[in-house]
Amino acid sequence: MPSAARSLAARLGITSVPRDELKRRYRQSGSRFVQIMGADVHHIDEGTDTGTSPIVMIHGFASSLHTWNGTATCFARPANVLREVQD
Repeated sequence: MPSAARSLAARLGITSVPRDELKRRYRQSGSRFVQIMGADVHHIDEGTDTGTSPIVMIHGFASSLHTWNGTATCFARPANVLREVQD
């Protein structure tokens, strides 16, 4: 395969971790996975208040739903919190 057709990561020798391994490694209590437009989206729906609109926390580039661990705990008590990460 010509190098131009390979991704930059492949040309730099960066290998990919299989999706099943990523799911096993980063799964935590309450983890769910859904497919959106062909991508696996890892999210956690936590909290007890289903009568209000949920608080949706979306992380930035090079972060994950784990970025919100401390913050989500505080909000999950009085509200429903949904965190996501695209794998």
